[in-house]
Amino acid sequence: MHYNNQLSRKQAANLWEDLFSTSLKGFFGEELPKFDTGYLPPINIHETDKGYAVEVMAPGADKADFKINVEKNQLTVSYEKKTETQQTEGKMLRKEFSLKTFKRSFTLHDSIDSENIDAKYENGILKVTLPKKAEKTVTAKSIDIA
Repeated sequence: MHYNNQLSRKQAANLWEDLFSTSLKGFFGEELPKFDTGYLPPINIHETDKGYAVEVMAPGADKADFKINVEKNQLTVSYEKKTETQQTEGKMLRKEFSLKTFKRSFTLHDSIDSENIDAKYENGILKVTLPKKAEKTVTAKSIDIA
């Protein structure tokens, strides 16, 4: 019988996966906080006769943490929430930070009236209303020849 002390690539990959993807729950007594950055929430876009409606699914968010900007025909919806919790047990002090962010950008069509964009947050959904510009009516005109 031959004993090989070398790990195969698959065994090494599995070991690496086991070491770094499993929780350190037993060591620290609870799950480590996870970074929640770069999350892209689901978005629905609807067209109506009067404009467009952009719906961003963001349950549990606070409307004060949203920012909506329009610059050079670019609509940007962003969210940033920083939280810090503290817990003291005896002489031990633990702090945990949490950062939740996302940023979505959309190019606006020339038919959008960017001066009258409106937004509201209710029931976990940010609703951004993008009204269409009023259509200019062209009237017939007779031109006299001088």
